[in-house]
Amino acid sequence: MTRVQRSATDRALAILTAAFADDPLRRWLVPGSGERIFQPLAAASEAAGELAFADDDAVAVWLPVPAGPPPAKVTAEPVAIPERVRVFMELTPARRPYGRAHLYLGAP
Repeated sequence: MTRVQRSATDRALAILTAAFADDPLRRWLVPGSGERIFQPLAAASEAAGELAFADDDAVAVWLPVPAGPPPAKVTAEPVAIPERVRVFMELTPARRPYGRAHLYLGAP
């Protein structure tokens, strides 16, 4: 039998959805499995070469942040998302350090 190899993003997605399945904040922010919020984060981390696994049951989704000022606020809605998620996404970047390059541990 041939075993199908999953991408690192798919592997991370499986770990994250299982780990946060019962998390009250994640369920309130993003009802359902959470895949739609975890997938872009895991894919961006993998593309940057920063997706890190510990055995088969843990993943760290590191996202590189360049030195410099915070990114400009996006004026157009990229996708239809619940208002509470949009507000969360607007408030959290203000709490991140800017001015020096660093890795951000992306987690909803």
